[in-house]
This record gives sequence, structure tokens and C-alpha cells, in this order.
Amino acid sequence: MGKQAQPARDLVQRLYWIPGALDQGLRERIVAAGDAAVPHLIEVIRLVDPGSSLRGTEPTRAGCALLHAVSLLGDMHAVAAIGPLLSLAARADHENGALELEVRWALHSMGPAVVEPLLAFHEAVNDRALRRMALQILASVGASDDRVLALMRGTIAEDVDSAVEIIAYCQDPRLEPDLHELLITIDDPAGRCRLVDEIVDLIARLGGRLSDDEEVLWECALRAMRVDEDGLHRRRRSRHRVARLAELPPGLRQVREAIRNALAVDGPDVRTRLAPASRSWVAALGARAVPWLMEVIEDALADPDEFRGERRRIPGNAATVLADLGIEEAIEPMLNLLEATDWSHCDRISDLVWALARFRERVVEPALARHRAASDRGLRNRIADVLAETKVRDSRIFELLVAMLDSDKELAASMLLDYGDPRAIPIFAAILDADDIQSALLAIVQEASEQWDLGLTERQTRRLASS
Repeated sequence: MGKQAQPARDLVQRLYWIPGALDQGLRERIVAAGDAAVPHLIEVIRLVDPGSSLRGTEPTRAGCALLHAVSLLGDMHAVAAIGPLLSLAARADHENGALELEVRWALHSMGPAVVEPLLAFHEAVNDRALRRMALQILASVGASDDRVLALMRGTIAEDVDSAVEIIAYCQDPRLEPDLHELLITIDDPAGRCRLVDEIVDLIARLGGRLSDDEEVLWECALRAMRVDEDGLHRRRRSRHRVARLAELPPGLRQVREAIRNALAVDGPDVRTRLAPASRSWVAALGARAVPWLMEVIEDALADPDEFRGERRRIPGNAATVLADLGIEEAIEPMLNLLEATDWSHCDRISDLVWALARFRERVVEPALARHRAASDRGLRNRIADVLAETKVRDSRIFELLVAMLDSDKELAASMLLDYGDPRAIPIFAAILDADDIQSALLAIVQEASEQWDLGLTERQTRRLASS
């Protein structure tokens, strides 16, 4: 055995002694071993029985070695492993989600080299789940020859739900007519409402448009999903934006997605939250970034739940960069989003308040107009928060903050403190004369006394000290 092969084999053998996550150092050493490690990794996936090693709540050490070997072969783009990986998929238990995901990712990472083996595999197996997996991988690597297209059309006839999922992977515009044909043949749009909605969304992503009959069918499905009139309007706007996006050149689509990915990165600053490097990069794009940043605000308005999970910070971070760039045209859309955002997205509200306040004098008139027009107290409070954070000295801002003392003394006192207008000094002093003062309110007065000389009486001073 060669000098290079022996160390590679020893490294791979160490996978059997790792009971959980793979140590990054060992991963890097195996990958660095390159082709010398590939046969030994293939040996692992051939020898380990997935049924016994991955059964139960915790995999055995052999099961962990199997998962790690599959993952490493994907990392190394080991084309020689395509056949063994397909054999592993054929003998694995479909219920083992972890192994299925690793195998699928490893095969996907092989790129175009996987197309011919997958086509042969699809023809050789009868198991529907395996055939679906093969088509999904073919779609995800961008395989678009006529054989793949024919298989996808065959899947539409066999399994509509799987076909829609697979078409979503490849987004081949040649399949748009098939989607229209499928949509119009659904005789129970209310019963299959989610399928209808997925097909309509996919048609939009392929750059297509709905006929009048299809629009009626889609509306029927949305009503079955209990979407109200406002929701219908938002969904139409969102669908039209998706359709326009499909018409963009690939380079522009990549810039758009790169901006959104950058905006999803959290930073260490609790106040701004957007990672400094991402913030600088997007801002450096200048005018080129503005349409995509504005689109984020519009998308969040059209569908408040579009940005969820790891992407939940994107709208607030887009507002931050729009404020960095001083885009005044963003003020009204950002105020619209502030008004429409539910309290469950409290971090988004915080980001929007802070971003709007950074427009300072330019946001005062629009915000005051919104405050006058608002009947909802919660919305009036949000707008008041924006105005207080601007620090712009304007008697109208001061008066509306003072007026809030009657409805929410603690919130109003906090905003007056943030606003920093010394005209509030007598107000903070007077709070100490009340019979019953909440501890949170006393803490605000204490902070005000550190910022200004409140001119307290002896009694007020004792009361504040005793708190």
C-alpha cells in the first residue's frame, strides 16, 4: 500500500470512532487527502448497513460513519462515488430522512456528471420515491435535455403533487403550458386549494400569466384558504412581481438574490442588527441596490409572512440601508410597512422605527400627517416613537408626546426622555408628586435626573432616592 493511501485509509477509519458530529479538523484532513481517500469512503457506504446502523432515535457509530462518508464524498465532488451512492439510496429505508438528505445533496454536488447515471437509475427502479428523488436531483442540477423533460411530463400524469415540486426545482419555461393544462383540469379548486396556489406561483416564476378562467379558479382556491379581499390584492401584486422577476437577465437576478442574502445576516449591534460587512457592501452598490431594497419593502407589504425564519430580518435591514443611502422616496413605503406590520414581528417594527428616524427633518411632515390620520392607538404610538427618535425640535412633536401622558404615562415618559427636549423637565419632576408611581416610571425619572437638573423639592428628592 502506497505511502499516501495508508494515511488516507487511517483517516477514514477514524470516522467509525466518532459518535456524533464530525470534527472540522478531521473533515478538512480527509478532504485534503483527495482521490486517495475516495475509495475508502466508498468502502464505508458499501459495507455499512443503513437499516441496522440508522434505526432508532440515535445512529450507531457505524451509522454516523456512513452519514459522514456520504457528506465527505459530496464535499469532494467524487464522481467515482455516483454509482455507490445510487446503490445506497436503493437499499436505504425511505423513512431515514437524514441519510436521504445527505445522499441527495452528495449527488447534486456532482453536477452534470450525475445526469446519465440518474437517467439510467430512474429507468431501472420501480420504486416511486426513488424515481421522484432522481427527477428532483436532475431538476436541481439544471438538466434540461428532452429526456428529462419527457420524464417530468410523465410525472405530471402519475403524481401531480410530486410533479409540481419537481418542476419548481428546474423551472424550465417549456413546462409552462403543461402547468396551465394541469391547472384548468382541477375540478375541485377549493379541495385542492394549496396545489392550485403552488401551480399559480410556479407559472408566475416561469414568467407566465393566467387566463381569466384561471384567475377565477385561483381566487376560488384562495377563498378556500380563507384569504380575504386585502389578502387577494396582496397576493396578486406579489405574483405580478414574481412574473416580472422571471423576465430579468440572469445577472440582475443574481444581484437581487445576493442583496437579499446579505440582508439576512445578523450583526453584533443590537440596535442596527445588520452585519457591518453586509451593510457596507449593499450600501456601496448605491443606486444599483435601491430598486431591490424597495422591492423588499413592497414584498413585505404584499405578504407580511414572506420573510420568515432566517430571512425574517431582511425587511428591517433593507430599511436600514435605505436610510444609510438617504433615499427619501422610501419614507412613505416604510411608513406603510410600519403601519401594516403585526406586533408578532416586533423586531421588524423596531428596525423600521430606527431607520425612519434617521431621515430626521425629512420624515417629520409625513409622520405627523400619518399620526393625525391614525385612529389606532398602537399605530399612533409607533409613529410617535419615530418622531421622538428623530430628535428634531418641533413644538408639534413635543405636544403630541406630552398628550400621550394621559393614556400611557410610562411610554410617554420614555419617549420624552429619548426626545431629549429640556421642556420636559417640569413633567418629570411632577411625576414624583403622584400618589402611586410604578417602579418602571420611577426608573425613567431617575434616568432623567441624571440627564438634567430637575430642580426637585426636598420631598421629591427623598422619594426618588427611596425608590
